This record gives sequence, structure tokens and C-alpha cells, in this order.
Amino acid sequence: MATLKAYLFGCAVIVLLSPVPGKAQTDTLAVVGASGTAGSHGNKVQLSLMNLQEVAGVQLTLTPAHASLTIDSVRTTPRSLGMMPHWNGDNGKLILIDFSASHAIDVGFGPVLEVFYSVDAGAPSGALPLNIENVVLSDSGGNAIPVAAVDGTFVIDNR
Repeated sequence: MATLKAYLFGCAVIVLLSPVPGKAQTDTLAVVGASGTAGSHGNKVQLSLMNLQEVAGVQLTLTPAHASLTIDSVRTTPRSLGMMPHWNGDNGKLILIDFSASHAIDVGFGPVLEVFYSVDAGAPSGALPLNIENVVLSDSGGNAIPVAAVDGTFVIDNR
């Protein structure tokens, strides 16, 4: 059931991020939710970006609404290959940048970061919001790119 919920949420994100012909668009970064059970590790949450221009840097804070989730690791995806992910597990701050200025996220849609979470052994069942805040996208000149952020959900299913 939790897998179905995560799948349906992912479909909803795709619909929300799909461009509308004839309307001005803003780059959008969305949390694609996931699920896990109490005591599990390596539960993948994707951050998907729909961008209308090349992106050279991403900075954000991803905050779970409950202390039961802990970031294990963060990795890039094919869209962000060559960029360096950095994170602070204590405050949820994530940074994706290319210090050599030779890689960027091309125009398009899809995951740019994968965040892996552990769920505490005593975590209660339920849907926990994953709030995305303080999002900054930048171009290769270091200029800010306007961006909309879409929160996600992590479902803990202990059945």
C-alpha cells in the first residue's frame, strides 16, 4: 500500500510539473516521496527538477516533520553527474554544485538528487511531510534563478 501511495504521489508530481502550453513557466524543484518501515535504511527520496535554463548550483533545506528520519547519504543522478553533493544531516541542508564549473544540469525534467533516509526503529506509522525550504538555484554566473518548491511525503508503514 505504501509503495502504491509513493507511486501515486510521484505521478501527481509529474502532472504538477508538466509545462502548460502558452503559459510562462518557473523552474520547479519537487520532493518525490518515498516509504519505509521502522528500522529500515537506504529509503530513497528523489528531488526532481523541471528547469527551463541550465542550472549550475542547487541549495536547499529538506526537513522531515519528525525526528524519526535521518539522512544516510546523498548522491547525484544522471542529470547532475559530475556535480558534488554536500549535506548536513543535522539540519537537512543540501548543496549540489560543480566547483570546476564544467558541469551543469541541462534544461529538462527529472531527478537531480537522491537522498537516502534511515527510519528509527520506534518510528510510528503514518505520512510525514518532507518540507523543502530555502531553495536557491543558480546559473553558471552565480545568478539566482526563480524557482518554485513542492514539498513531499515520506510514508512509514509498519504493517
